[in-house]
Parts: sequence; structure tokens; C-alpha cells
Amino acid sequence: MKTHGFPLLLSTLFLAAGQSAAEEEATAIVAAVGAEVVLHVDAAAGSRSGAWHFGCRDVALWIGNATDISNDYWGRAELLSNGSLTLRSLKANDSGDYTTTINPPLSNVSITSAFSLAVLVPVSKPTVVTNLTQVVEGNGTVSLHCQFTGDLPSVGWRKDGDWLLFHDRMNISEDNRTLTITAVNRNDSGHYQCEVHNPVSEDMSDQLLLTVYYGPEDMELSLSPTDEVIAVGSNVTLQCSAQSDPPPHLEWLFNADVLDQKGPRLEIVGVLRNNSGNYTCQAYNNMTGQYTSLTRTMKVIEPVSKPIITSDILYPVESNDTVTLTCAVTGDITHVGWILPNGVQLDNEEIKESLDNVSLSLSSVHRSYSGVYRCQAWGIINNETSDPFSLTISYGPDAVRISTEGDQEFFTLGSNLTLSCSADSVPAAEFGWLLNGRDLGENSREFTITNMTTQDLGNYTCRAFNNRTRLYAEATKFIATNGISVPKIIASMQEPVERNGTVTLVCDVSGQLLSITWTKDQQPLSDTGNTRLSDRNQTLTISDVDRSNAGNYTCEALGPLGSKASQLFHLNVYYGPDEPQIATSPDVGTLSDGGNVTLTCRASSFPPSEFQWYLNGNSLVHPQEQLVITNLRRNNTGNYTCETFNSKTNLVSRKSIQVHLPESNDLEDYGNKSWIAAAVVGCLVIIAVGACAFFRNKN
Repeated sequence: MKTHGFPLLLSTLFLAAGQSAAEEEATAIVAAVGAEVVLHVDAAAGSRSGAWHFGCRDVALWIGNATDISNDYWGRAELLSNGSLTLRSLKANDSGDYTTTINPPLSNVSITSAFSLAVLVPVSKPTVVTNLTQVVEGNGTVSLHCQFTGDLPSVGWRKDGDWLLFHDRMNISEDNRTLTITAVNRNDSGHYQCEVHNPVSEDMSDQLLLTVYYGPEDMELSLSPTDEVIAVGSNVTLQCSAQSDPPPHLEWLFNADVLDQKGPRLEIVGVLRNNSGNYTCQAYNNMTGQYTSLTRTMKVIEPVSKPIITSDILYPVESNDTVTLTCAVTGDITHVGWILPNGVQLDNEEIKESLDNVSLSLSSVHRSYSGVYRCQAWGIINNETSDPFSLTISYGPDAVRISTEGDQEFFTLGSNLTLSCSADSVPAAEFGWLLNGRDLGENSREFTITNMTTQDLGNYTCRAFNNRTRLYAEATKFIATNGISVPKIIASMQEPVERNGTVTLVCDVSGQLLSITWTKDQQPLSDTGNTRLSDRNQTLTISDVDRSNAGNYTCEALGPLGSKASQLFHLNVYYGPDEPQIATSPDVGTLSDGGNVTLTCRASSFPPSEFQWYLNGNSLVHPQEQLVITNLRRNNTGNYTCETFNSKTNLVSRKSIQVHLPESNDLEDYGNKSWIAAAVVGCLVIIAVGACAFFRNKN
């Protein structure tokens, strides 16, 4: 022991003699072997002396500034100025109870502090050891053991960096050092670590990889394009995958024959129809020794081509030929259909499709069969429609017609005349002209006569010829002079307004005219009233037209060969409305309170008038000819006005009527009541007089 002026034992006895101590609860301190620890006391007020003890052994003491350290702690213990004790290079046998007694300078009561020191060996870096690092799923049991050294250890387990979640196939030893996993499956694969700690240290093992082999299973086999029906010439990719550890070996089979292609991807560039079949992806795991496979069926289809319509007859003739239209198309076809021109129906017995719809037969063709035809072809992967095919049926010539300019019927010698010929014909007809059966050598559609003479009169025949149907047709027109055309009435205005203009009717007629007469409603017309005839009666003028001039007009023209009458011409004259007339039912003089009355408004007008009613100048929502007033009261009586309007003449006419309830006569009522009262009184007087006479006679 190293001394500083006093024997340690005597000093200890001296310090303790005649003093009492205040004791405290022991402070627990944990420290690692080889570490340094301070047993801290607070002697802020100073101390006269003090001592440290380890169990029953002295460690250090001080009196004033003099200190003494036990030889057992020499070089490892140090007293601090405030009485605290520092212990260095701790050993396991330094564990135990330490006490200090401090004597304050102004008190006889000692202060005692107690410390419980535990010196622990730190844990070493742990190592995970196992019986297996690679195992096939479901075929083994794995034991993981955490190896380390150190005092009071606590052991925990981690998987893939996170605390391990235990399940029913896991068993842990009582000290947590050994982890056992039974019936190992793929979920147990991962990096395992054990973590060890005690109050003075902690450490974690390196990761141990546990690999659980499984599969192959859950195979997937995709086809791109995704349709199982693929067009010829397409590029196809088959992609295969399977759940497996380690990754599986993949090979391909086509219709059970092994292909050279290996791996997850099979590519076929420009598929042909013979590439149709079953494609199998087979997976093998060399660690589990297991196989599995998946098959997809691919059907390679030839797309439908664009159809082309052909006809067995190039120029069919109406009623003579039967035409067969064929829809030429290639590919994998499911159905063929026809689109026919408007009006052409397949239910016609003369229009039929073949069993496969590829051909369309038109028997004894008719001109209505002409038009645009299309055929449509449907396939498994596409549809196509042909270009329009125009079918033209040759027919005619039919309905040959000869016309003249203005459809004249009679002509004047010396004039010019053009005859036009037309015919219904496909292709267009060729024309020839004859006069009285003599060929005129003219082959155009029109024939012109210049400076007509008597030699040009007679029967003109137009002969039409179709060079495909080889048919002829003709029409004849007689050309003569001194005739008149059918008259036609032309009006300066169709629907005049009364008193608002002059109407002129012209009898339009050509030819050798002798006279013209007019009728209205089948009665002869002459210069009377407001009508005047002029231009040899060809013009009829109606001045200041009125409603009486409306009616059916005709003009009749007389020529050398007879007379001809025009069609009826109806002249409408708009007029009115005239002043309206209002009829009441019942009569306004018989109206009573609470009763009903009907007002009917009539006005002469063409076209018929539109109506509007007013009460005391206020418009009523009632645009009709008849107005019904119900439940008569003072508030719905007064001045009722009917307003009429003609939308053609733009004229308005009005008529009013007073609708009132009869006024009551108070004096008359009073007089009536007075007479009644007088009569009653008179009767009572007569009765009283009679009664008195009766009783007097009796007495």
C-alpha cells in the first residue's frame, strides 16, 4: 500500500470514531472489462476527510489534501477533488459493492454513498453456422446457430435486414442461440443474421444466405400478336416464364418435336400456314429435378384478298341474256355477300345466289338490273369489299318521240322548223328521218326544215336503231299549216287583293286564229262593268278588281279547222274582313247573374279571318270565332270587342257589344213589399171582424 503520512488503518479508525453516517441506496453501474468507470459523488460543500471501500477492503482515503490508494488498486484508481473515484482497466473481479464515507467540514454527520459495480465481458462478433445453406423446398430441416462469447448475452435474429417473423415451422432454443426451420419452403430463403448484445456491448453477425430451391411452376406462355389466329406473313413471338429457383432451363417443342431454340423467347419471322400447330414450352430445374410444360395453339390464317367481280357477258341485252357475276376472292373465307343496286332484290326469282354466294345469276336481264354491284368477303381475321362493278343492260329503243320548239302543232309556210327525236335506249340510239316513207338521208337527232314549202308538209318519221340490241323503233308526226294551238291563259297576277290593282288575262294561242271568246263560270264575258276585251279579244283586262271577279275563266280560239278551248284558270281575289257581326246566345237582354252567354263573331273575308277578343280594351287569350262567357258577374261584363284580321289583305275590322247584367229597382221592390204587407193586414182585419160578429150573434 502506498501511504501519504498516516497508516491507512489508523486513519480509517480515526475517521469513523465518534461519528454517525447518513446512508443512501446503492447506485448500480455496469462497465466492460478493460474499461474505465467513475464512481461519482457530489461533495460540493467540501470534506474534511473520506474513504472508499470495496466490500470489506479499503480502496482509498483522504484527509484534507493527503490521499492514500490501496496497493491492489495502485495505478488503476484515482481520487478526484470532489471525492469521486475513477477505476481504470477494469477486471471481472472488480465487480461488487463500493461504498464511500465523506465527512463534511462543518458537520459531525458523515455522508455515505453506495455503488454496485458489475464488470462484464463484452460480446464478441457472432457467427451464424448452419447444417445446410442450400435445400430443396419441402425436403429438409435447417438449423442456424449463433456462436459468440460474452457475459449476459441477449440474442435476436434478422432476415433480409428486418427482425425475423416467426411461424409455426420455426423453433428457437431457450437461449435463442439456435433457430430450427422444419419443412423448409421458398419463403424461408434469404439472408439470416443473429444480433447479440449485453449491457456493455452489441454486435451483429455477417449475413448467411439460405437458398431454398423450388419449381418450376406457375408457367406463363404468351403469344404476340395476342390472337391465337395469326395472318400469313406476320412475325410471331412466344414468351415463356416459370417460377423457379434456380431459373429453369427452357426448351421449345412444336407438335411434340423438339426445336433447336432454347431460352424464354421463340421468334418466328414471316409465318406460313404450315406453322400452325401446338407450341410447347418445357421448363426443367436441375436442382429440384422437376419438369413442367405449357402449350399454346397457333392457327395461321391467310387473309381474305380484295374481291374482284367478273361477268360472263360483257354487254347483256334486255330479256335475251342471263348474266352470271362472280366474286373472285382468295384466303380463308367464311362468307360472301352481295351489295345490289337500289331496287334490285335477291328475293326476285330471276336473281339468285349460288350455294356459296360466290356467284350471282340474273336471268332474262331487265334494264332495272343496271347499276353498281359490289361483293363482300368475310374471313376469320379480316373483311374486304370489291371495287364497284358497273353492269349495263342494253335495251331499246323505246318510247320514240318527235317534238318541235314550243310543241307547235301547225306551221306557216316560209317559216323554219326543227324536229327533234328522242328515244329510251342504252346505248344511245342512232336516228334516221323519213318524209312520207321517203328516206331523207339525215342521221342526226334533229332535222331542220328551212323556208317551209308545201312539199315539206306531210308525215315525218323518226327511226331509232340500237346497234347492240339490233332493234328498231319509230315515231311519226304530221306537219301541216293553217291550224291553231291549244290556248293557254296567262295572268298578270294570280291572287290580287280587292280594290288594289288591275288583272290582265291573255289567251296565248298560235296558228291561223279567226276569233277568241271568253267565259267566266261557264257564262259568256263581254265589255261590262270593270272588264274590258282588247287585241281581238285576246286580252281580258279587269280594272279595280273586286271579289265578284273571282271565278273560273276559259278562253276558246277558233281556227280554220275548228276551235280549241283552254284549261280552266281560277282567279282568287283576296278581300275583307268586312265589318264583323256579333251574335249572342241567349240575347243580352235576358242575361242573369251567374249565367252563361256565347258570343259568335262573323266577318266576310277571303281567306277566312283571324280573330282576337277584347274586354274593356284588354286583350283576351282566345283567338277563335266563338267566345263563351261563364258564370256572369259584374267583373266579367262590359264592352266586348271582336277584332278580325286578314293576313293577305293586311286589313283589320272591329265590332263591339255591351254585355251587362240587368240593374235592380229598389223602389219597385219596396212597393211590391208594401202591397203584400197591406194585403196581409187587410186579411187579418176581415178575420177579426167576422169573429166578433159570430160571437155577438151567439150571445
